Amino acid sequence: MNKTKHRFEFILGFLTGIVTPLFGLAMMYQFYPELGRIDMLENASLRVIITRVSTFGLILNAGLFFLSIQLERDRVAKGLLYSTLIYIFLLILYKFIL
Repeated sequence: MNKTKHRFEFILGFLTGIVTPLFGLAMMYQFYPELGRIDMLENASLRVIITRVSTFGLILNAGLFFLSIQLERDRVAKGLLYSTLIYIFLLILYKFIL
């Protein structure tokens, strides 16, 4: 039972870490619906906006990470950390390679 609880906490942290930056992107499209057009993906200003919004979502993840550490939810923090590392990798890939 204890192992199941640890796994659930890790998955909860991971999913929370995945959803938080996506929430930031969804809010961006709510405030700027013209940026949602597919042909604007090559636009350099859109890249800057997406990078900034994603970075804001990662800062929210960092806040949640430190909060879970403070509340002694180490497995949740571990899930948040893994999801944040995935986002950082994807953000670097988007910013510099694509």
